[in-house]
Amino acid sequence: MPTTRSLALAFLGAPTLWALHLALSYFLVSLGCETGWAGAKPAVIAATILCAAAAMSIGLFAWKQRKAA
Repeated sequence: MPTTRSLALAFLGAPTLWALHLALSYFLVSLGCETGWAGAKPAVIAATILCAAAAMSIGLFAWKQRKAA
């Protein structure tokens, strides 16, 4: 039986990650534009890959919780 905490993670985990990704991306792009930092684009790509992997793992977790219920 899924717990309240696991249901909250399954339901809110991925949207929260993508909201954080959006804020981080805006920050990195503005930092790159203001300072001329050439690493802004690779940093945004790395953040995107990291958030996508985390969202997929949360999706897998949610799928396993569904199968367990």
